Amino acid sequence: MGYWKALFLICNEVCNVCAFPQGDSGYHSGAFLSLALNSADAMEAAELNTRAYAPLPQDAAIWAEPLDDSDFNLSVQHSFAEALKQSSMAGGSAAARINLTFETFDQFTSGARESLGEVLIDTTSASSLRLNMWSSNRNSLFNRHADQSSDGRFLIAAILYDTETRRRPWEAEASAPAGARYDKSRIADLVYMMVAELGKTARKDALALD
Repeated sequence: MGYWKALFLICNEVCNVCAFPQGDSGYHSGAFLSLALNSADAMEAAELNTRAYAPLPQDAAIWAEPLDDSDFNLSVQHSFAEALKQSSMAGGSAAARINLTFETFDQFTSGARESLGEVLIDTTSASSLRLNMWSSNRNSLFNRHADQSSDGRFLIAAILYDTETRRRPWEAEASAPAGARYDKSRIADLVYMMVAELGKTARKDALALD
């Protein structure tokens, strides 16, 4: 069981026993999630950004589905279904008032990249194009050099849609180092992090993953 999934279940039980108040979403506040901040490893840190635009309807059922029904996204959909079930907000596709649609993607940034050339455009004169055709120590058209550094993130972006009001009450984005894509436990952790903040506005970084 992933770190976040275990923490999610423990916090939910503690909230039920101690009768902590629920938020607008009908789900307990999730304040215990902050405990993970102290043990986060910067090299494996996850980030979470959520934005609430309107309160979620009380006791509204939520159905999660991917924008792209690839095998990978269907497995992520299963993680959402499990997390929503644990939070008592799961609903079938026909009965659910709230739709949670999500997509997954990889984001890469590169540094120390040299240009192959430039295009010069002047509205009062002719345009010109300059290209580096060949260079042994710089990027050129016929001799490309590998980027000196690169960094990547795996992201899950989600949006809630209220089928009755036809409005978007909430959206979120969770990310982790690119390798998380190949680790089902870490993907489940990201999903549980998102579900724990349904209906809330939050920004959290340096969150630990297993």
